[in-house]
Amino acid sequence: MKKYLSRIVCVLLVIALALGGLWYVNGVLIMKRSDGILTMQDFYAQPDGTVDVLLVGNSHAGINIDTATLWDSCGVAAYNLWGGVQPLWNSYHYIVEALKHQTPRLIVLEVMASTSDYEYSEEQNQIKNTAGMRLSRNKIEAVRVSAPEDRQLELLLGFPLYHGRFDELTMEDFQHFPWSKGLENFKGSVLRYGTGSYEFESAEGVSDTAPVMDKELEYLNRIIALCREEGVPLMLLKTPSLEREQTQPILNTVAEIAADNDLAFVNMNLMDDETGITEADWSLDRHMNGSGARKVAHWLGAFLQSEYGIADHRGDARYASWDINAHTVNDDY
Repeated sequence: MKKYLSRIVCVLLVIALALGGLWYVNGVLIMKRSDGILTMQDFYAQPDGTVDVLLVGNSHAGINIDTATLWDSCGVAAYNLWGGVQPLWNSYHYIVEALKHQTPRLIVLEVMASTSDYEYSEEQNQIKNTAGMRLSRNKIEAVRVSAPEDRQLELLLGFPLYHGRFDELTMEDFQHFPWSKGLENFKGSVLRYGTGSYEFESAEGVSDTAPVMDKELEYLNRIIALCREEGVPLMLLKTPSLEREQTQPILNTVAEIAADNDLAFVNMNLMDDETGITEADWSLDRHMNGSGARKVAHWLGAFLQSEYGIADHRGDARYASWDINAHTVNDDY
């Protein structure tokens, strides 16, 4: 009997070691992208109970809002949990995941994704918006809704998609594990530099409405319902964008949805005078540059404190990682 039990223990240990090894190798090989994968991985490292404002959305959230400025100007402890070209179904599952680990006083959803019209995002964006999540029922559901059935298993496993990265590994690939130091100092936002030259559209006077695509609408409503069920206030936000005339009819529909659900909706495409946004605030890739992201954050921080009573935590030792993030971002800029 003892010999039988010993064999079982040995087999279980071998299986555990094999699974642990695969988990570690997968953690090394996964792409360290700041537009979706690291934003989720480093969110897990945030100090318990410190994320007061959770920013969620696609690159219009992650690039157009500077969390360092939210902290420096107002002491708002915000984390930007976003992914490149993130549809609202991935935003929904990001929020579900976030609420397992933090109890934000407010969730701010950037709604550019409501203007999209695809059933699935491109394959690289499916990876960016699911790979950083820890394995759970929520991740499985996120993968299921993010990709066609024939792609779901490799998207869930991850390893089949990036097993060929051995030749391009750097030290950074070994520094994003639960025991890695300093991950809490990243707050999700990524700044763009340079200045692009674009024609500045106006959405003033556009009163027509257009429907939100069915799948995006479903998950917008699910986000609203989830926040209501969890007792977390939700604010809808459209940061400044270049595509204004063509998207405004859909944003008018979003405004109606917000009103029907007693939610605030701030559309910064109609607020250039208030925010001070000019043609000089755009980067070379059609997002805001650092100057624009700071202007958005200055206005937004004051609004969040005025309308939602978000606390100023500057000087609180529990929020030291926000100080580090702000100093790092400002030094780089």
